[in-house]
Amino acid sequence: MIKRIKIINLCLITFIISCNSNLENAFHFSVPKNKFEKDLPPNYNESLKMNTEKLAKISSIENGFNDFQIRIWLGYVFNDTTQLIVLKKKNGKWDGEFNNLIYQYNNSYDSLYDIKRFASKVTPVSGWKRFINKLSETEFITLPDYSTIPGYELPTDASGITVEIASSKKYKFYHYPVPGLYKDRFREADKIIEFITLLEKELNFKRIQNF
Repeated sequence: MIKRIKIINLCLITFIISCNSNLENAFHFSVPKNKFEKDLPPNYNESLKMNTEKLAKISSIENGFNDFQIRIWLGYVFNDTTQLIVLKKKNGKWDGEFNNLIYQYNNSYDSLYDIKRFASKVTPVSGWKRFINKLSETEFITLPDYSTIPGYELPTDASGITVEIASSKKYKFYHYPVPGLYKDRFREADKIIEFITLLEKELNFKRIQNF
């Protein structure tokens, strides 16, 4: 009986490791050995991102992260608040952080001068192991930027979802404006909505607006 329990536990451990490895293996699939790869869209605005990180006092992961990190930025039209979710794996252990970023503009509203950040720890309802497995199923790791999808246009004044993924081998950045508008036309928009809905349910937060 004891031997059987040990075998079952070993199988569970193998399954858990496999789930976490699959996420990272999918991310590193095309990266050449001993190379660091950046997967950036044609319209990538590095200066805007760097300024946002500087004002919010958030370190950049564009040049890599020692283990594995996922950042999800939820930006809302006509609203001063952006929501930022950070999922970080370090030394084999996952943790999560939810941030409200309050953008501070000058009186004429044409210049951003500060970002107030309010952070709190979050833990998935189903536990980290199941949660990471569920995340893998949304295929968020392999989604392209919206700008590479023919017919997916950027509306004026659009809310949107931006995703950053970083490891020691690769950095990826992509964006989806108003995916709810395109979810019935493009599978990619439907998958990013699935991804965000899972995050919202598991991490127990509410979007400020629907996308």
